[in-house]
Amino acid sequence: MSTKAAYEQELAVLLGQLADNVRRLREKAKPDLSQEEVAAEAVLHRTQLGKIEAGKRDPRFSTLLILADTLGVTLNDLAEGIAIPKERKPSPPTKRKRTSSS
Repeated sequence: MSTKAAYEQELAVLLGQLADNVRRLREKAKPDLSQEEVAAEAVLHRTQLGKIEAGKRDPRFSTLLILADTLGVTLNDLAEGIAIPKERKPSPPTKRKRTSSS
């Protein structure tokens, strides 16, 4: 079972790899446009793209589809070189029912 710390550590690595891919693909596909201009073209908030490229946001699937479309790449391109995570988000602790003594 995954620990929260192991999950968060692996997620940080994965998001960093995604950030590198998004930045590299953006600079290749739209070399004359700023991050803000690409975000506007994608109809995403500029800080959203900035946080993805900084590895500080775990984007939704729909956001990845929008980015891929805007950059003219595939989801495979965005995920290139990123390993499938081994850790899973730990389940929240369950609450035990209190038994009542009658």
